Amino acid sequence: MTLIAVYAPMKPPDHPTPSGDREVARLTLRALEAAGFAPRVASRLRVRDGAGDAGVQARLMVEAEREVQRILMRRDARPALWFTYHSYYKAPDLLGPPLAGEMGIPYVILEPSHAPARAEGPWAAFAAAGCPSSPIPRKIKSKRGDFSSSS
Repeated sequence: MTLIAVYAPMKPPDHPTPSGDREVARLTLRALEAAGFAPRVASRLRVRDGAGDAGVQARLMVEAEREVQRILMRRDARPALWFTYHSYYKAPDLLGPPLAGEMGIPYVILEPSHAPARAEGPWAAFAAAGCPSSPIPRKIKSKRGDFSSSS
């Protein structure tokens, strides 16, 4: 089975607090499994800053960098794809872009938020930190065929 690293910046899909987002994430994992993939939660790091606090954001970015290094040091199987669920300006994906780039694997986001109005203000640097800064490979093979982007 093709291993997929799964990450949700707000809360991991298996978090015990019920919410619609968690339910969609769990159903997505089940759909990936049914399609022949092996999705695995790669990190449970929560990076949400609801207040726009630069100090909190700086601390979360340091924690995210440590988490990136921890994941890169793992000896287990490398994923074929990084899959992020629900990234937005208050909880950007600080792990996926650097890890996908370093591992040379495709990066996919389900339910991303694009908020140009947040290019300025208390979340601007935080949101920008979660954006890929370089092209990331966009092709994955599965037992059912290739999945590629058109660009």
